[in-house]
Amino acid sequence: MKKFSVNSNSKIDSIGEALSFIRENLKKYHLNSNEESRANLMAEESLTHLIEHGNLKEGGAFYVSIKKFFGRITVKLTVPGEKFDFLETLNPGITFDEEGMPAAYEAIQNILLHSFEDRLRYSHRRGFNIIMVIAARSNKSAFWWTLTALISAVIIGALMKNFTSESLCSAVNSIVLVPFKTMYMNIIKAIVTPLIFFAIVNCISPFKNFSELGRVGLKIVSAFLIKMFLAACIGVGIFFLLQPCGGIHLVASNPSVSSASIPNSDVIVNIVPSNFLRPFFEMNMFQVLFLAFLCGAGLLTMGESAKPLREFFDSCCQLFMAITKIIMRFLPLAGFCSILSAVLTADSTILISFTGFIASIVAGMFCLWTMSCLQIFIFGKLNPIHALKKFFPYALLAMASSTTASIPSNMNACDEMGVPKRIFSFSIPLGATISLDAAAMYTALSSLMLAKIYGVNVPVESILPLIISVTILTVSAPGITGASLVCISIAISQLGVPAEALGIIMGIDALQNFMHPPVNSFSAVASTLAVSSNEKILDREKFYGETKDLQ
Repeated sequence: MKKFSVNSNSKIDSIGEALSFIRENLKKYHLNSNEESRANLMAEESLTHLIEHGNLKEGGAFYVSIKKFFGRITVKLTVPGEKFDFLETLNPGITFDEEGMPAAYEAIQNILLHSFEDRLRYSHRRGFNIIMVIAARSNKSAFWWTLTALISAVIIGALMKNFTSESLCSAVNSIVLVPFKTMYMNIIKAIVTPLIFFAIVNCISPFKNFSELGRVGLKIVSAFLIKMFLAACIGVGIFFLLQPCGGIHLVASNPSVSSASIPNSDVIVNIVPSNFLRPFFEMNMFQVLFLAFLCGAGLLTMGESAKPLREFFDSCCQLFMAITKIIMRFLPLAGFCSILSAVLTADSTILISFTGFIASIVAGMFCLWTMSCLQIFIFGKLNPIHALKKFFPYALLAMASSTTASIPSNMNACDEMGVPKRIFSFSIPLGATISLDAAAMYTALSSLMLAKIYGVNVPVESILPLIISVTILTVSAPGITGASLVCISIAISQLGVPAEALGIIMGIDALQNFMHPPVNSFSAVASTLAVSSNEKILDREKFYGETKDLQ
């Protein structure tokens, strides 16, 4: 904070010095020209209002400070004086001078300040009028708050486990953490199906015809499905390469469990629902996607007569996007509760026994990140390092959330990388359902590991059917936390592993779930980038431009 004294000659000199100080310091933060001009204008006009309503005498002083906190840049103006109605001074009405002429300059000043009202904060404390000018906002504030929440959860959880009683940890977990975490996940489950349905229907309408939709859509869907298949293959490969949990052997409490199979023909037949609303209640994502594409195709055939319906679907899409953004505001708190609960309930002996399994999961996730980078480099002819840098702030947001809840932030990432809106508004919601690479890899790896623990022999000829089944299962699973457990339960039944085996990995599943959304999100973004570049519709100048804070 810098102090500016009022001299005996004029207040104007002091104001000029303060404004020069603001201009010089704002340049250090490398704002773009529009942001810098706007911030200087708001600071100048706000300081003028404060001086006019202030109580500055000769030898008095006012104060100016500039700070950056979590990506948010603010200019704080502090002037002594009595409290006044700052918002009233922003009334953009035109006043008249003594000659009856409009005081145009003052009116323009007030109009400009009024237009920036959402970036100005007024308060009065201890005889000082204070105006906080928000020079720049950043979505990275959510990134830093989430990171702080996750680190705090780990530290607090470790301290509680080591220095408090087990009963206290259990009470905090059951009374505070689990209820909030459950409510947060419930509201995400409530919006997942309508969000994806309206988003896909709405994003089909900008395409001119079926041929354009078919070409781009086929490339995107093919990229998603091929990567899901390869992700399951990676899970199988990691298992045979690292052989996790080789020293653990269990016997089923009911050895007469029969082997089940997944009838692939039934899965295909069941894509078509017999009831329009039932898929939404049952969260059957295959059927929801089918209905979304069917409605979108219907809109394309209706021409201009579909305009009211397009507006309706667009409004519904915007509504659920807005709801998702509201839910995401509680992400740091939800992430804190989720990680703290996992730390408090984690059994250290189980974690030690399954160290190899955890290492295998981490290795698999690294392979998936690498696969997406190779896709960007080989098929998109782009530098994946630039994509990783631009996606990094969004990765942590996804880490503490779910793949579905990350749809708005993933769209922002695509927009920052130069992908056309009509492309990412189609691919990202679709990817939240059929681009779950992390779930495919984890399901394949876990199924084979549980089969090994229970002594179930998996012949080589069963590996390919398992990979295909895992791909189908993960495509039909919703992109929410814990969905992979459902896939694993069906996959192990196909192998003849008892259902009780699922309980072995439930604790570890809660700990490793935070790795899934970033991998899934980046996979969808990478496929979107590659297809956009392949179609020569990517803004390469924007992609290779500097990473900027989104406003």
